[in-house]
Amino acid sequence: MEHQEKTARQTESAEERINDALVKLVRVKQFEHVTVTEICRQAHTSRITFYTHFADKYALLNKYFKSMTGAAAETFFRTQKINNIKNNPIQSWCNFLDAVLGLNNKYGDVLSRAESGEDPYLYFCFHREVLCSVKQFIKKNCGVLKPKYSVEQISSLLCDGMWGFIDESRAQHIPETEIRREAEDSLRIILNSRLFAE
Repeated sequence: MEHQEKTARQTESAEERINDALVKLVRVKQFEHVTVTEICRQAHTSRITFYTHFADKYALLNKYFKSMTGAAAETFFRTQKINNIKNNPIQSWCNFLDAVLGLNNKYGDVLSRAESGEDPYLYFCFHREVLCSVKQFIKKNCGVLKPKYSVEQISSLLCDGMWGFIDESRAQHIPETEIRREAEDSLRIILNSRLFAE
């Protein structure tokens, strides 16, 4: 039993070091130019250890983004319990938006690079992960707010539209609290529009 606990801690420690190494490297260079050798060197680990935990650097990045969206989901459910006990669908969406925006506070160093012009692959992976989460959220809430168009169309509209809105707001140096408020206002307008029907 003690041996199993020690092995689990070592596995977690190795994965954390590898994860941290990836983050440090993508802060300074595009993901496509980061090599497994560099990740291992930065993590002070061997390639054997790396490949014990991950199939390749793409699997590492995917796991990193899944942990991000997992953290956003935890934030969402915690917020729902606090401010949306009656499960109002529009408030649920606003809580969902707030949870995704909260990722920037925790993972901003990587997300700031995940812009299509700066690091296209990071952008693609993050966008895909968020889009998948939005699709799942829409499907779960279709019984309450029915989208006029397909789940895929509405997911793309919300993701691309909101990220464009947020990126443009940041480019204009609008304070983060104001961006959140304006993004929530915009989302409420969309959800109350004819794109959705209660």
